[in-house]
Amino acid sequence: MLHGRFSRRAFLAGGTAALFTPAIARRAYAARELTLGFNTSAVDAARTLLAEPFTEATGIPVTVVARRDNPVTEVKVQTGSGSYQWDVSGAISGDTYWQVRDLVEPLDPQDPAIAALPGYAREDGWVGYATVGYTMAYQTEDFPGRELNWEDLLDEAGSPGTRALRKRVNENVEIALRMSGVDPKDIYGVLATSEGWDRAFAKLDELKPVTDIWWDSDAQVLPLLGSGDLSICPNYNVDLYEVIDGGGKLSLNWDRGLMTSNGFLIPKGAPNADLARQFISFALAPERIGTFCARLSYGPTVPGAVDFVPADILPRLPTAPQNVDKIAAMDSRFWSENASQATQRFNEWLLR
Repeated sequence: MLHGRFSRRAFLAGGTAALFTPAIARRAYAARELTLGFNTSAVDAARTLLAEPFTEATGIPVTVVARRDNPVTEVKVQTGSGSYQWDVSGAISGDTYWQVRDLVEPLDPQDPAIAALPGYAREDGWVGYATVGYTMAYQTEDFPGRELNWEDLLDEAGSPGTRALRKRVNENVEIALRMSGVDPKDIYGVLATSEGWDRAFAKLDELKPVTDIWWDSDAQVLPLLGSGDLSICPNYNVDLYEVIDGGGKLSLNWDRGLMTSNGFLIPKGAPNADLARQFISFALAPERIGTFCARLSYGPTVPGAVDFVPADILPRLPTAPQNVDKIAAMDSRFWSENASQATQRFNEWLLR
């Protein structure tokens, strides 16, 4: 959790007060620029709904650039070289944060915008503003009148069609254990033993021969989902609704789905870290982050933000009343601490 590393006086002097600086101070800040890094699918929304309003309020120019979906390497390279591509990044998952937690700037625990967040969305150097859900997804027209679940991945006869799974250990191990009968709330207890890992990989052994595509980039599968050439492909709701909004005819089943959080972090030593903190505080305003999350089908964590999500968008969110009780949060710290060994085992298993 966040610890007191800033005084309230220092924060008010250099934090939210900067959002309402007089003209002279605004001109001084305008001589500096802030760069935001976001995953490609969020760049446009971040620019129009977060960056441009921040510039209008403060006079500080902001550039939004695309970064890798998992920017662990980018954070390490930037902090190691002292050459920064961005001052603050959004859409950072919790497990990414835990892998780079010693390479990020501390955030202010007394910032009212941060203090208002639920405990699970606050760490020393990361604040989670939204949740995303990993769900079963399939072509509606391929399975009329049916609701497919995880077990249907194995049922080629009853649920025919091309299948794809993400080439990453986290989601697949959790899905495999669900398919083997483990209650989602017991996943991490099972994985506390070597037998639990063996149980997961035994189920993955069954999944491998029926999986046609192992993908590591949305560009590999989203066009196929949109065209109807890929029948079954679990993925995150934000990407699936991008396909649906583009004309794809997909159905989602949230039952026993997975949920993780997205948030902001500032790489350690970023030259504009003070401006980055101001931006984070600004972005966490309920109306602002709620509108941003609605654009991308994120579930906002900021209290009151959901009030700014249109009624027709709400069912898309993992935090919607009809979805939230069906899914379970992934343990980001667990996956960070086990990332190296688990990934090595998974990659070696794929090659067998």
